[in-house]
Amino acid sequence: MHRIADDQMRSVTPAVPLTDTNNPANTSTLPIPPSNRRRFAWSQALVAPLIIALIAMTAWSFDLQDQVNSAAESDSLIPAAVDNTMLPAGVQTFGMSSESSNGRFLANPESSNALVVAWGLDPAMDHEVWCVDERGSEWMVARLDVSQSGDVVQPLLFDQPISGYTEIYVKIKDDGSEHMMEMDETPMITPPAEDSRT
Repeated sequence: MHRIADDQMRSVTPAVPLTDTNNPANTSTLPIPPSNRRRFAWSQALVAPLIIALIAMTAWSFDLQDQVNSAAESDSLIPAAVDNTMLPAGVQTFGMSSESSNGRFLANPESSNALVVAWGLDPAMDHEVWCVDERGSEWMVARLDVSQSGDVVQPLLFDQPISGYTEIYVKIKDDGSEHMMEMDETPMITPPAEDSRT
């Protein structure tokens, strides 16, 4: 039994004497509080570029808003000086207007895709794009997602080529009353013929 007790005593490590924590001479053995440790803060290195990017994006958004506002004041998001070669082949630009809003409808009559660009819309109202086919049937194409500033740029997809419709308009609804933003029948901008683009 004494031999087992002696073996156990040899395998036990000696205890480290406790130091006096109240003695200022023994402060080197005390652990450093977490707030005093020096470490590299990765978050600080990442915050500065993110703040710069945020400031740049904010300035860019204000610049875009100024461009939209100045275009709305001049009643044209597509300037008359735009070179027709900027538009894809076959795309025509039609004007759209109502009492307080204006817009453009860009489409290739042989395609079922189109783009609506409008400004001066009331975001509190519903704006729906409707079309009338050759039989006189009316179809709703899409609801426009109007921004709080009253602007919209939205692609549209029709069931058939645009030339198959006799009329395309935007129906504006407000508490039971409806009025329309009708599309002009003649295009404002017609692209040049295919062979002149090469």
